[in-house]
Amino acid sequence: MLNHLTRFIVVLSIFSILFWQCGNDDDGDPPPAVPTLVSFTPVEGTEGAVVTIIGTNFSTTTSENVVKFNGTPATVSVASDVSLVATVPAGASTGKITLEVNGRQVESNRDFTVVPKTADAPTITGFSPTSGEAGTSVTITGTNFLPTPGENKVTFNGITAPVGEASATSLSVLVPGGAVTGKISVAVGNQTAVSTTDFEVIPTAPGDPSIIAFIPQNGSPGTTVTINGTNFSPDIAGNTVTFNNVAASVTSASSTSLVVVVPAEATTGNITVRVGDNTATSANAFTVLPASPVIISFTPARGASGAEVVLRGTNFSSTAANNTVEFNGVSSEVISAAPDELTVVVPEGADAGQISVRVGNQVTISDENFTILDTWIESNSFKENVSVRNQMAGFVIGGKGYVVGGSFGSTRYDELFEYDPMTGTWTEKAAFGGGDRFAMAGFVIDDKAYMGLGVSRNGSQSDFWEYDPQADAWTKKNNVSRSFLRSRGLNAAGKGYIQGDRTLLEYDPENDSWSEKALLPGNNARSQTVGVVINDKIYAGFGIASITPLNDFWEYDASADSWTQKASLPGDGFRGAVTFSLGGKGFVATGIRGNTDLSEVWEYDPAQDAWSRKDDFRGGTMNFGVSLVIDDKAYIGIGNRNETFNTLWEYVPDL
Repeated sequence: MLNHLTRFIVVLSIFSILFWQCGNDDDGDPPPAVPTLVSFTPVEGTEGAVVTIIGTNFSTTTSENVVKFNGTPATVSVASDVSLVATVPAGASTGKITLEVNGRQVESNRDFTVVPKTADAPTITGFSPTSGEAGTSVTITGTNFLPTPGENKVTFNGITAPVGEASATSLSVLVPGGAVTGKISVAVGNQTAVSTTDFEVIPTAPGDPSIIAFIPQNGSPGTTVTINGTNFSPDIAGNTVTFNNVAASVTSASSTSLVVVVPAEATTGNITVRVGDNTATSANAFTVLPASPVIISFTPARGASGAEVVLRGTNFSSTAANNTVEFNGVSSEVISAAPDELTVVVPEGADAGQISVRVGNQVTISDENFTILDTWIESNSFKENVSVRNQMAGFVIGGKGYVVGGSFGSTRYDELFEYDPMTGTWTEKAAFGGGDRFAMAGFVIDDKAYMGLGVSRNGSQSDFWEYDPQADAWTKKNNVSRSFLRSRGLNAAGKGYIQGDRTLLEYDPENDSWSEKALLPGNNARSQTVGVVINDKIYAGFGIASITPLNDFWEYDASADSWTQKASLPGDGFRGAVTFSLGGKGFVATGIRGNTDLSEVWEYDPAQDAWSRKDDFRGGTMNFGVSLVIDDKAYIGIGNRNETFNTLWEYVPDL
């Protein structure tokens, strides 16, 4: 009996230990940090060009950084946690640089431009000697070198070599520490020459240590520095490194390369490496920069190009030129600088995204995105999910956009799609209850959409339907009292309206009834009217009379059932435009003037009764498109004769 009890206790103990270990295993290791790719230099070059990539959370092991130029794999020759050196591969084309570290991938904000060889590009005809150890003097012969040594960038298999003397046909360089057998390259401007044969790097014989070069040449305490040289100890503990006599931590070591961290109390001065009783001292000083900058906040949080933005934080340089500020990868002008505050200008061509500040080689990135106003950003394209179509109708409920119907050629559609701007995804919902058609009109009342009219295979229609997104279902309502070839759906003061030509029809959802209101004044032959709701008031006008474009504009007073003329659009009006309102202002964009498709965007300010021209729609010319307003952003596109047809663009105006 005691034996059985003992065995049971032993088995139970083993089971408890295994269960505890399994439970602990569930915790796992924390996921690797996501790398960031802040910038790269140069921004253009030929095949063989050596590119330095700046960012954070890189691997210090070169093979663990997978770099590609527009999808073509590149060789990484030098790596630290904040910088990489990569060579533009053969066959690369212009496009983004991507970096993958430990399964986490990041993409550059801007393209690297691969340029063709030019007549004045450098060439390498030979080099002597053809082999040697680190520190060996090598003479490179060729053409189109520059006489100033610093204007010729020489690398041995991607490792930068110091240039001593230079002429148009000859360069004198030293084999850098850490170099391995491979090609020699010479870059002059954006043109790079690559040797046809390898330079053989001979392992350095034992002897006194030497420092050939170190990168970067400056940095704040905590910066990782790679020291290239000879006769270092492969044992980390066998190397004593100091920055101006302050001991530094060595994190990795080989006979030709050391990776060290700038110590907290370091000051500008030479680097020394001691191996046993022998010491090497760098020829140049390492410049210690202030601590890494930090962005705490910025104001305002949105602005158009040319607007001033104040960044608040710590460890900025008080010299404006020493702070490199970028808005989503586009360089900004620094107007004034203090250690805790920078005033910068939003650059032309920047898109919404994070702000970065670089002081020396130290980089910080804002936690929040800066929103660029009065600019267009291509959103998640509708075309990637659905066959090409145009002349759809749109509405917004509950922070999500919906588009329905449409046509392409002789094909009509009845499909309804929901757009979620948070995820950039489209989801198909219940098809429109009235069947295939394009150019529908409708509005939203109390989180339900009302949609109908339009053109089917049988011509213009007058049926009308209610859509409930909660039930994802359509319900037939009373027909509109007449049909229109082109009409607008508007909603104001809890009522829905259809503006067709000069006719204004009001819909009462409680009674499911239609009533005709005052005719839009102006030309009696007006058709294809443009309408928009601003501050719960209806504004309408434009369109055409026969073939004549109209530019008059009117405000509707629902209580008096009357129209008041407002300021006309400067110049000729147009038809087939998309309309939307944001911040108490109305916008009329794209359309047709005469037989010309437009990309124009106009803003109407009811407080000033005035029109102003905004930046053109970046998607090109378009007519009879869709507009959606979600969370203070407008989305327009999916129009007719648009160069990309099904593309949807995001717009945040400068209000």
